[in-house]
Amino acid sequence: MCFHSFSISPTHLFFDISQVRERVSAIEALEAYIYSMKNAISNDKGFGKTLSPDAKSKLTEKLAEVIGWLEKPENKQLEISAYKEKKTELESFVNTVLESARKESAQKQKAKENNEENQKQSSEKTEL
Repeated sequence: MCFHSFSISPTHLFFDISQVRERVSAIEALEAYIYSMKNAISNDKGFGKTLSPDAKSKLTEKLAEVIGWLEKPENKQLEISAYKEKKTELESFVNTVLESARKESAQKQKAKENNEENQKQSSEKTEL
């Protein structure tokens, strides 16, 4: 029977613990962003109320995709940068969808205002 002794230096141990903490922190930051967006989208009295069904659908699908990515066993021990990149990618996607939704909403509001103005002018002409 042969026993090997392994020695781990305190510096090496600290580095490993530090890496684990950073990885956990990066994963938690990504998860927190996902769940805060899910809650915001589903809030029909606030933020979610302002989104079109199409925008909600796009965001919900992307959030589910990233959750699926996180849950894959092969993605549990990736480099810290992979989680940070995934969060940045998700934030960029969300911002693009939200910007598009804002523009669409502004266009609808402007069309509504123009329509109301046209109706007002038509009724004024009719009265003359």
